[in-house]
Amino acid sequence: MTFDAQWVALVVFVSLRLGALLMLTPLFTQLRAPVTFRVLLVLALAACVSAGLPTAARPAPVADPVLFAVGALSEVLLGALLAFGLHCAFAALHLAAKVVDLQMGLGVGGIFDPATRSQQSPLYLGLQWLAVLVFLSIDGHHALLRGIAYSLERVPAGVPFIGYAGDEVVRMFGAVFSMGVLVGAPVMAAMLLLEGGLAVVSKALPQMNVFFVSMPIKVLLGLGMLALLSRQLAPLMQRGYAAVFDYWQRVLG
Repeated sequence: MTFDAQWVALVVFVSLRLGALLMLTPLFTQLRAPVTFRVLLVLALAACVSAGLPTAARPAPVADPVLFAVGALSEVLLGALLAFGLHCAFAALHLAAKVVDLQMGLGVGGIFDPATRSQQSPLYLGLQWLAVLVFLSIDGHHALLRGIAYSLERVPAGVPFIGYAGDEVVRMFGAVFSMGVLVGAPVMAAMLLLEGGLAVVSKALPQMNVFFVSMPIKVLLGLGMLALLSRQLAPLMQRGYAAVFDYWQRVLG
């Protein structure tokens, strides 16, 4: 039995890049699994991806621990940079859910999410699960693995990456707001019309408590608008996921 130090170093570097990419995205935060299972899954995926790479893509054995640490740190930072683009696609729905929750009044009924250790509304959790299901249904996980292999071709494992493009990060950050507003705009428009109608009713019937009357109407209207727009959410999510891989290509050069 022979010990291939070059292949082991490749698996370690790939697992660091892949682990940073997955751990910072909702793909793993929505997965209720023990930490040991997640680590073993990342190592298994890294071994499978490394097995398909040519021998020339394997890093040279590094005897200096300082150089090895620099290469490992570079892999983690590159994985976080790639994870930012994927996180933005899911964050657009997060922003839309927050805006819709604020308009509908569901934010007061938030529940504690142990995965993210934050208080989230049921609407946000539902849209987050919908985003993950759409990502898996369009074979986004396969495209994700192909994107990781592409990143290893552009930036070999263990090689320090210095081409951080700040303008691409800012552009992707701005796309979150545009896509989030695009998803929540119909509900926001319907809520604005409802608020105008309730204002007229409040002036005409000042003895009626508009606040308590408007709460169930807002919830029904908001959920109804989301149900009508359910067919449009999947194409919007696909556009968001396609923008992720375009972002990867621009960042990796």
